Amino acid sequence: MKNWKTKKAAFVCSSPTRHVSTLARLGVLLLCGLSIVACSMDDKADEAVPRLKVTPAVIEIAKTGTLADGSQATFQVTANKGYGITSNQTWLRVDRPQGAGWAIVTIVADENQSNSIRVGNFTVESHGLQETVMVRQTLQDPAEEAKLRTFYSENFDWAKPFAKPNSDPVAAGAGNSNRTSVTDEKLKAAWAATGLTDWNAAKNCISAYAHYIHFNSNGYYDSGVVLPALSMTDTANASLTFATCSDGSGPDIVPLVVEITEGTGSLSADDPNVKRSEVMYPNNTWAWNPMEVKVYGFSATTRLAIHTAGGGKNKYCRWFLDDIKLKEFKK
Repeated sequence: MKNWKTKKAAFVCSSPTRHVSTLARLGVLLLCGLSIVACSMDDKADEAVPRLKVTPAVIEIAKTGTLADGSQATFQVTANKGYGITSNQTWLRVDRPQGAGWAIVTIVADENQSNSIRVGNFTVESHGLQETVMVRQTLQDPAEEAKLRTFYSENFDWAKPFAKPNSDPVAAGAGNSNRTSVTDEKLKAAWAATGLTDWNAAKNCISAYAHYIHFNSNGYYDSGVVLPALSMTDTANASLTFATCSDGSGPDIVPLVVEITEGTGSLSADDPNVKRSEVMYPNNTWAWNPMEVKVYGFSATTRLAIHTAGGGKNKYCRWFLDDIKLKEFKK
């Protein structure tokens, strides 16, 4: 018995590599077994409940069939039991009409030679589930778009380093006061660099959140910003775009306009005397609302303002502003 124990101990000590390898193999087998069980469970769940998700639901492409920047337009499909895609237009196709799981589908569109904007739809189906992707093809040519000037662009990303914790109420879907006034010493220089000025400086109600600004007006329709004067020697036409969101649990009623406060230009292609746009309202609660106003014949003397406008007193008129851009377009 003594000799047997000695031999056994010697055997174990003399073969450490073999011992570890055996344990490693057992571990791999165990992991594989667990993986097989997990996969088997997922497969059964997939078979029981078909799922289909398609994003985005609306896509705009240029005359050439690509996005405005020249890149390929795509949408994402998630279908655990497979999908099929059909188009209602002969000029509109996809590179992957069938598939399963998660897929990035590329849109293939013929050049738009119709001289008018056209629309087509993709129908994505999976075991009784159905989603639609609308594709709008414009007459814009990416090569020509690249030649157009961007006169002003501000996305307020400079505010990120100064942002307080939890300072993105639009994303959170709930208001808070974790903002910093643009007149605060920490923000003064960055705010001045934007070239924007307070439409109602006496009110002093502009603050910065994570990557956008906020207007905290608790009494009247009296807040906004004025864009800087532009360095240009000619006149031009441009599209002023920006994103807005109402604040408050109501949400607050925020009537917004674009106004030419100084200089040349009009907000109508037919009437040179139109200086103020129609009133626009952010409709979606705690979501960004894209807005656009065309400006015709503006010059270095033109000053554009984005501001609230309404009759009488309002209990609250608080709102957010982001992504201001003034980009040239050809009539």
